Amino acid sequence: FNSMFSGAFPDIDQLQRTCKLTFQPRWKQSEGGVKIGPASSSPDDKGFDRLLPLYSSPLAAYREPNEAAAMYLHALFALRDRKLGIVEANFAPLVDTFCSCLLNNKEALLKDIANGTALGAQTLGASPDTLSQLAPLLTANASRARELSEAFGSDTAHETGESGMPTMPLLRKL
Repeated sequence: FNSMFSGAFPDIDQLQRTCKLTFQPRWKQSEGGVKIGPASSSPDDKGFDRLLPLYSSPLAAYREPNEAAAMYLHALFALRDRKLGIVEANFAPLVDTFCSCLLNNKEALLKDIANGTALGAQTLGASPDTLSQLAPLLTANASRARELSEAFGSDTAHETGESGMPTMPLLRKL
């Protein structure tokens, strides 16, 4: 699908992408044998891989079993994308968690973007398999890191709400 679509529309990479916040599901089974799992879309859904060209994160980030590391990876790939258009989640607390991840890991994210690494995700416990799959996709981008550093500013306190979460003006700059 992706190769056919990009062949028909060669400038497809110029479109805005979405930072889709979803994670590897943890399935359980009830005592009665009923499968219990997520109420929202996940990387295991049929056809999920066909939507990947629309998302900022690659499949390996969605398959990361450690949710903190996966959130960091979503933040990393979202910040790398100058044309990011939307942060999408089925539940508002995920957007709040994403914003916390941005602010709490600002320095590590900027360093990873500048150096083309995912050391912040490694520190959070990302699996070696995930990191090896992502390594070829991560290229050093010092100019993007500088842009983001300027957008974050040295003091972002004036651009966060009472909860400490980024305000819309800060998010627009990123």
